[in-house]
Amino acid sequence: MHAALVSVVVPRLNERATIGKRVERALGASFEKDLIIVDDGSTDGGQDYLKVTLYDRMVPWLRLKDRVCKPFGMNLDLTAVGI
Repeated sequence: MHAALVSVVVPRLNERATIGKRVERALGASFEKDLIIVDDGSTDGGQDYLKVTLYDRMVPWLRLKDRVCKPFGMNLDLTAVGI
């Protein structure tokens, strides 16, 4: 029997200082999961960090063109990132 698959959606808006810890915590969880980062139009340089950090981990990262707010970002149709 396979473990249940969970999708962990991590919304962010100008949270460069904390995104690394949040991503590592989610990736380190001891259950099978998909991790999806939803960037709500950040301008703090965090997207450069994510490109480098997530490049070899195959973590989907969706950057929204227009700022829409975290709750909307968490409720996106996950087919946009291949889930």
